[in-house]
Amino acid sequence: MTGEAKWTITVEGRGTFPSGPGETILEAATRAGVMLRSGCRHGACRTCAARVLEGHVSQRSGTALTPELLSQNYVLTCTASAKSDSTLRVRDDDPRVEVLPWTE
Repeated sequence: MTGEAKWTITVEGRGTFPSGPGETILEAATRAGVMLRSGCRHGACRTCAARVLEGHVSQRSGTALTPELLSQNYVLTCTASAKSDSTLRVRDDDPRVEVLPWTE
């Protein structure tokens, strides 16, 4: 992590962990030992999609999120960074979020 932790991220049913500037939510979760699903790790497959329930999260543009998913407060944890204490719900089997095929 770059610098000190500034925010606390809670992922429903998974855990709570600190996050700091310059790191994605997925990076912070992995560092803290909180297991979140991921695939491509660059915003192309939606495997790591999560819905922001509380707080402010900055989502990088140019990802596989549709305008509809963005309007429903979805982010991709591999490309999104917290900007405040936040609570998220991982997509897991949410039928609104289709996982796209990707290659390594």
